[in-house]
Amino acid sequence: MLVKPALFCALVALVASKSSPSVTFKNVLVSGYSMYTYKFNVTIKSSNNLKENLPKQVFDRLDIINSEIPVLYKNSISDLEDLDELIFANNELSDIQPGAFKNVPQLRKLEIRNNKLEEIKAGVFNNLNIATLDLSNNSISTIASGAFDDMPELLNVNLADNRVKIWNKNWFANTPLLARVSFQNNLIEEIPSNAFRHFQGEKQFGSVPLTINIVLSHNLIKHIHNDAFKGLEKINNLWLDGNELSEWDENLLTGVSVHDLRIDNNKLECLDGNLDKVFVAATTHIDGNPWDCGCLKNIDLWASKATQHVVMIYSKMNCDAERIARKLDALDLRLKELRKNNTDVM
Repeated sequence: MLVKPALFCALVALVASKSSPSVTFKNVLVSGYSMYTYKFNVTIKSSNNLKENLPKQVFDRLDIINSEIPVLYKNSISDLEDLDELIFANNELSDIQPGAFKNVPQLRKLEIRNNKLEEIKAGVFNNLNIATLDLSNNSISTIASGAFDDMPELLNVNLADNRVKIWNKNWFANTPLLARVSFQNNLIEEIPSNAFRHFQGEKQFGSVPLTINIVLSHNLIKHIHNDAFKGLEKINNLWLDGNELSEWDENLLTGVSVHDLRIDNNKLECLDGNLDKVFVAATTHIDGNPWDCGCLKNIDLWASKATQHVVMIYSKMNCDAERIARKLDALDLRLKELRKNNTDVM
């Protein structure tokens, strides 16, 4: 039986594609800098390793921006002993294989933003000395339980503008310096018990003390477990604004010192219970909720008496406007009744 020419060509192409090695860099522009000073541009025609295509110049930062790099294969970013910062943006990246970053001991800042990542696998970032990891503006919905473990220098993680639905309390094991996590604009619906158990303990970077910052603004959070913040002693910024919270338990932050708490723009109508236990933060933002005006008045009176800083400017204005509108409606009704009575007398 003869194979038709078109089918034969397709089969040859398929076999060639399967047998040919995958290539990370094809016609990719790389810019190098040293101490914020531009040093070089180089275009990599076809290669699986970044280092072997770089000029013999001193550099501490590389920018790879606006190229097409679907996959970072194993060892593609390796043996760059002096690299301090890598900016990897707008490259259509959809996959990073474990082992892509190997022997980059000085790498402190890694940005892989505005790409098409959907999953973060274990073995990609583990044991790196990165201080700042920016994975914002991707399509990440799946993060392996151990994806961020064993990162001894990690200070800041940015996963804003992704599609994460579930907060995993097992993330960030053995990250003793982690002080800031940003997960705003995701799809998280619930904060489980012991959600931040790997954030516990005093943190210090050299002589600088570190405080925890948890940014979960603009998700879909409806429920926070009573023990969600268990074990934490101090939080600098706890931002939960723009979620779906309709209740706030008075014991939620028992034993936790909070500087700035944002629960504005949720679905809170009232805060029941002991307000001394509810408002433990130095500043609490509560504007933009559908408050019952009587409940808001009680909060306002309590805050004035307790000298607590509770931000509710616009909510108070709305309640004042509603009260004035009711009085005007009542006055208008009364005027109509008086006119009717005068007409009846005449």
